[in-house]
Amino acid sequence: MDKSSNKVLFINIDFYEYNSRIIKTMVELGYDVDIFCQDPKLNLWDKVCKGIVHGYELNKSIEMQKRFIDSLENKKVKYDFIFVIKGDKLEANFLKRLKELNPNAKMVLYLWDDIKRIPNFFSNRMFFDKIYTFDRYDMKEYNLEFLPLFFCKDFVYNDNKKTIDVYFSGWDHSDRREILERMRTFFLDNHLNYYYYIYTGRGAVFRRKLKQLDFKKEPEYIKYKTLSLDKNAELTKSSKVLIDIQHPSQKGLTMRTFEALASKSKLITTNKDIMNYDFYTSDNIAVIDRENPMIDLDFFISPYQEIGMEIVEKYSLENWVKTIFNH
Repeated sequence: MDKSSNKVLFINIDFYEYNSRIIKTMVELGYDVDIFCQDPKLNLWDKVCKGIVHGYELNKSIEMQKRFIDSLENKKVKYDFIFVIKGDKLEANFLKRLKELNPNAKMVLYLWDDIKRIPNFFSNRMFFDKIYTFDRYDMKEYNLEFLPLFFCKDFVYNDNKKTIDVYFSGWDHSDRREILERMRTFFLDNHLNYYYYIYTGRGAVFRRKLKQLDFKKEPEYIKYKTLSLDKNAELTKSSKVLIDIQHPSQKGLTMRTFEALASKSKLITTNKDIMNYDFYTSDNIAVIDRENPMIDLDFFISPYQEIGMEIVEKYSLENWVKTIFNH
């Protein structure tokens, strides 16, 4: 790789530990990486203000963007690549000044959310030389490059003993809890052991209870902090079947999908679009209806069908980064 053209500014969102894995992979591939996270770190007071002041978090992000761009101007740092994930909080003026300061940089945007949930996309897309999306429908509608999400090395199966029949971890959003509760009845009736880890904020739980006028104790699987990536990977590789319930508005495949592929775990998913991918087989993947999540018991009994390594490796984080930078 040409060492004279490997300086990267990576502008990311606060997405658990996946950022550190992306950065590590870029460095392993020879890139010199600087980082800017668009999401401000919120203390307790900030979280209170966020709940009562409209646009509070966005305004804090805009202040950060101004300070960061001023520091770049003072340091006279020049980049070869400016790589942005999502960028839903980035101001057009911030991107404009970045481009002015780095006229020779290739600016790349990756969307791992659907465009309907990124309101500034249309005002900001002009600043990017290439835009990738994880959503096949957005790719077609807006003429973007298609690039699915990835799995990290942590999730690659290495003869792990699979002791958990069914595993789910994720944020408590939309109708996830209701779907998981209906499925839990099936697991109990059929003597399948399951492990749920649903994380949320205490404020969100209180608002939910107030709205529903339901103040009974939360289920034991409701947690108030996220799992570490290491622990999530360990549980994933030890599970025969994973559950994936995407946001109702989302059509692109989640990270969980590719982690199942890497860990040689079967997958139960609400995302019908998975049937269009080259690794789909009904032996390993059960597509269910959100309203009526019926599951055939045979799915849990039949053996996992091996997927060719050429297909699996296509969805690795290393290959994802190489594609982003046309490496």
